Formats: sequence, C-alpha cells, structure tokens
Amino acid sequence: MGYTSMFLPNMTFIWHSIIHLFFLIFMQNLKFLLPFTVFAFLVTACQKDVFLSNNSPMVNAELAGQVLDENNQPVDGAQVRVGGELAITDANGVFRFASMRLPSENAKLMVSKIGYFDYSRAFYVHADAMQMVKIQLLAKEQVGTISGSAGGSIQLPGGAQLVFPAGAFADDRGNAYNGVVRVFGKSVRHNSSLQMPGDHRATNNQGEEMSLGHFGMLGVELFGQSGQELRIREGAEATLKLPIAAGQLASAPSQVSLWYYNLQDARWIEDGIAQRIGNEYVGTVTHFTFWSFSTGFNLVTLEGKVFLVDNQHPMKGTVVRLTMASDSTQGVATTNAAGFFKGGVPKGGSFILDVLNECGEVIHSLDLGQIDDNTVLPDIIVANTGPQTVELTGKLVDCSGAPIPNGYAQVLLGNFKWVAFTAIDGSFTISKVRCDTTTGTGVVIGFDLQNGKQSTPDTIMVPPNAVALGDLAVCDSLYEFIKFSLDFNDYTIAVPVGGVRDSLGMRTFLNGYSTVQQDVGISMEFICDGNPGVFPLSNLYVNTMTWNSGSNGISVELIDPGFAVGDPITGTFDGTFVDQFGFTHTLTGSFQVRRDY
Repeated sequence: MGYTSMFLPNMTFIWHSIIHLFFLIFMQNLKFLLPFTVFAFLVTACQKDVFLSNNSPMVNAELAGQVLDENNQPVDGAQVRVGGELAITDANGVFRFASMRLPSENAKLMVSKIGYFDYSRAFYVHADAMQMVKIQLLAKEQVGTISGSAGGSIQLPGGAQLVFPAGAFADDRGNAYNGVVRVFGKSVRHNSSLQMPGDHRATNNQGEEMSLGHFGMLGVELFGQSGQELRIREGAEATLKLPIAAGQLASAPSQVSLWYYNLQDARWIEDGIAQRIGNEYVGTVTHFTFWSFSTGFNLVTLEGKVFLVDNQHPMKGTVVRLTMASDSTQGVATTNAAGFFKGGVPKGGSFILDVLNECGEVIHSLDLGQIDDNTVLPDIIVANTGPQTVELTGKLVDCSGAPIPNGYAQVLLGNFKWVAFTAIDGSFTISKVRCDTTTGTGVVIGFDLQNGKQSTPDTIMVPPNAVALGDLAVCDSLYEFIKFSLDFNDYTIAVPVGGVRDSLGMRTFLNGYSTVQQDVGISMEFICDGNPGVFPLSNLYVNTMTWNSGSNGISVELIDPGFAVGDPITGTFDGTFVDQFGFTHTLTGSFQVRRDY
C-alpha cells in the first residue's frame, strides 16, 4: 500500500485558551516515526493555517490495548476515546473498541485520567484487523514555582530551562495573573516510545508532510496558587533553552526549526527558529502546546508483517525496532493482531530492523539498507526458538456455552502479564517468545468486558510450549469488587486495585472505576495498624466528587487487612461527607479486593 500526499490549503483552525500546558523533554534525536508513538492531549491558544494530508483511506478496524503507569502497573478507570466512542479501562488497564471506520494512516486515540497527564497518539491501522496498543501515562509532578509579577526561570528535569518575563501570565479568560505560578513538568526517558509525545509527522511552512528529527521536545503545565489554569498573556513571549545532548554536539546545526503540536490534526506545525548558542538551542514562543526543536525530512512509509515459525502464526503485540545506520537513533512499533506494522521514515535513510522478545532482546534482525520509496517488506519469519517459544490457544464462552466476542484472556507467567483479545467466535491466541527456557507456572483468567464476569483461574505450566486451553467458562461473579451506594444510588466496581504501603504507616489504598459507566468510580485511603478494626478515611474520591478536608465522616470497618501481597482486603464503610462544593452526601459500601502491592 503506497503513500501519497495531498494537502488542503486555506483550512483554518481556531484554537481556544490553553487548558493544559504540558511540558515534556525528549532528549533523543529520533529521526523516524512509527505508528504507535504517544503525543499529548491538550488545547492551545493560537490560530494558524494548517495544511492537512487528506488521502488516508477509511478502513474498518478494531482497537484494543492496555494503559499502564510509569512502573508498568495497570491504570484502571482511564477514559479512552477513539472516533467519538468512549471506553473505560478495567482493573487490568485493558480497553477494547468494536470495529469502526477509521482513517488508515491517521487514526487517533486519546487517554485521560485525573492525576495523570492527558495523552493521545496517531497511528496506522490495517483493514479488518485489530490494532493493539500499549500506553504509558505519566503522573503529574510539580517541579517549581515562580512569581507571576516578577517572572523568573524554571529548570526542568533533563536540563531544559524556561524563562518568563515579568507579568507574562494570564488566566483562561485572559485576565492578568501576578500571583504564584506553579509549574508541573516531566522528563521522558530517551528510549521510551510509550511515553514520547507525537508520532513525528509534521507539516512545514510550505505545506509539505515531513518526518522530524528531534533534538528535544519541551512542554509544561501552569497553574495558579488556587489551582486555576494559566497561560502566556497576549503580547508576551517565553524563552525556551534546550541543552544539546553530548552525542549530538558534533552534528547539531547552527539553527533548527521550532514546531508546535496540533492536537486535532496529529501533526507538528513549523512555527519559528531556535538558534544554537554554545551547547544549547534558544528560541521564543508566544503560546504553549508541545514544542519540538527539530529538522524535517521528506517522508516515506515502511510496512511489513511478523510471523513466528511460518506465515500462519502472526506475532501479535510484538515490538519491532528500527535503528538508523547513520547515527544509531532508534524508534519502535508494535504489531497488530495480524502481525502487521507500518510507519513513516526519513527518505534516503538506511535502517536495521530488529524484532524483540518480552525482555527487549533481539530475536530476529534484518539489514534493510537505504529506503528511498514507500516500501512493503517481505514477510518476516522469526525462527522457532525452541523452549522459549510459547503459544496458548483457547476460547471464552459464557455459562450457556455461547462465545464471548467482547472479552480477553490474561496470562500471568512469572513477571509477565500477557493479554489476548477474543475474536468474534470467542477464540484467542497468544504467541510469545520468552526470555528463558526454565519451567514456569502461570495462571490464565478469562474476562467478559460486556457483562463483568470472569473465569475460574486456570493453572498452566510451560514447557510444553504449545498449550491448548480449550473452552474457558466466563460465568463467575468477579472475585474482587467494591460495591457502594452514593445518596442511595447503587454502583459496583469490578476488579478493583488495592495495596498497602508499610512505609507510610500501614496506609491502605483501594480504588476502581466502572468499565461501562462514565464518571463512576471510587478511590479510598485509610491508615490502620495492620489489624482488623474501625478506621477513618483519610482521602476519598467518588464519582467526580472529593471530600472537603475536615468534614469527612466516613469510617471503614476492616475485616481482612491483607497481610501479604495476594491476600484479600475486605470490609465495609459508611457515613456522610461534604464534597468540594459544600454539599453533604451519604456513602455506604463493601469491598473485597486482592492486595496487589
């Protein structure tokens, strides 16, 4: 499938006031893009003519995946949006969308959850196949404060610096703000494609579609002392200073272009110049979204399929890594359910392609040479790795034996958690290459996303490495739950998350969010002595409401405290609380949650 460009001139997009000024630093000269790179979800305060590629054919595609935090733990209750549809991640961080019409070269997915930076990504999808994605959310962290009236500078993790003149801030209504400015920032690891914003596709000043070679990406979120969102006032400028990485000093040019990220179009837009001054790039901006210090390259596409042993066994959810021969910069893609991957690369570059196993080790490598045109690779066949190769097959059925098309199987094997989504007939297949050859014991559990059911955990052992699980009956009530009544309206949270932090004075955390109802969820925190008893809540969030500090009257009767990881945490809670708006609510409930940490 080739790639051509068609641009629509005179298409103007009006942007509203900045909601979030999210700042990330990506200190790596990535010179090619691949389908599953994350970009940030925000709204900017500028107006600019944008030229769009409009040649992407529409295809039927299904989307499913998993949302994780920075520690690779599942994030439940995250809101995932694709094509106007909404899904909520379950306790395993899993979401799934039914097949829908999507642009094959510009499908966009957005993820948000309170306490994390919003994310979205643009990616390529293959017709009539499930696209599996993995997303890593970043927790918000304050990195400093400055005076709005006096201005000042903030050093960001990774060495970048923001310099604000006096009186440079305004609130979301445009009113001048001179109080304390709270700056939230985050650094992204240079080798983490799960966290990196944008997918490197860009539009230059001539309306040409490009691939960016980044020297760094910068962004920040600004808030006032009372939590109000802030932005740069009209007529003011902020200075961005980006240190050049040691490995790039010799090749870094005297100037690079500045590019801001356009959320709706999933494109970087050229808008300004940064000059090299010593060992850093310096430029000014009048608004914030993501800003990238980059050079542009003409874009061609690269696609292929990865199979295990033969072309009848596609490797689903497998990481494919490209390394640019000229400077060893790297990027990754993840295969879909058919083993397919596709992305854009700089025209004229030479690349090495590696297929990686679960530990990031190379299990297959190809020297692609120079790529000058849109390229479809021959099928990539990964040889049988003997006892490292694992294939699990099975079928999820309900209590009457009918297939479950909207479900998934989760395999817990050693330190790995594998997820396989069901086909329309309820079948699933997991083909993986393990990192060792030792005997391992794992557990398989089937989940019905539609009806909130799960199967009885089934124990497996590998080797043997080809395991036929047969039918898994997914008709049991979920073993874990938080059931609560808020103002006499009943809710049930399936498969919540629970844990105890001993270092914080036996602080217990319980939380979960509905996978079928928007804005339904609960998060509780209380300190106990490690034994059964009655304890007051110290933090509460329920269905978008938080309790007003000092007015909480919710108590927890702890029955099983969860002495060790894997043990149950059970109990009840009841009382009244005053929310952030001053209204009083009645809350009662019970919980049975496995201790996860």
